Amino acid sequence: MNGEKLSLSQIACQYGFAVGTIYQRYRNGARDEELVEPLRHSAGKANQLSVDDGGRLMSISAYALHYQLNELAVRNAFRYLQKEGETVIKADCIRRYLEEIQEDRHAHMPSKTLVMDDQEITRHQLAKRLGVNMKTIRDRTPRDGERLVTKEKLLKEKRRINHRVKIGNVTYSLPELADAFNLSVETVYSRWKRGKRGEELIKPVR
Repeated sequence: MNGEKLSLSQIACQYGFAVGTIYQRYRNGARDEELVEPLRHSAGKANQLSVDDGGRLMSISAYALHYQLNELAVRNAFRYLQKEGETVIKADCIRRYLEEIQEDRHAHMPSKTLVMDDQEITRHQLAKRLGVNMKTIRDRTPRDGERLVTKEKLLKEKRRINHRVKIGNVTYSLPELADAFNLSVETVYSRWKRGKRGEELIKPVR
């Protein structure tokens, strides 16, 4: 992207998109600049859209500037929340949406370094020290900001916990649920760990 190698999660973060949006576009064949095309909505011209901040109407640009938010992220949130013909969105709704996007993004962005035996260590160094491949390290090291790991936990054979979720009349495993509703597995697992169940697990992030 612009001569820089970025993961899909990093692209989402840098350009103010939901991670699920970028993954969905990639699965649909979009590449490079196509991945970060602005979200489109037919209702309202850009200069007619306003954010209702406690009864005070502000333009999207003014709102983003006032609260030091990424303007593109705010615009994408606005367009996601916007219904046909609607030109005003409440600030609380935008904030909640951006918070959910941030939570989902963290599920894809593990810490660059970990801590084992009171020492900082990268995942590559850890794989080399323990004599295992990087996939094992990625699968068994924590996300959501947690950095502390133990050798015993990393080398222990993981017993797969097959959570089952019923949506409508169909029962899914979490990976099946992610696939059925066009979400990343990391997003679904992250939501499960945060206590979300049922329809909350499949809320779109686009």
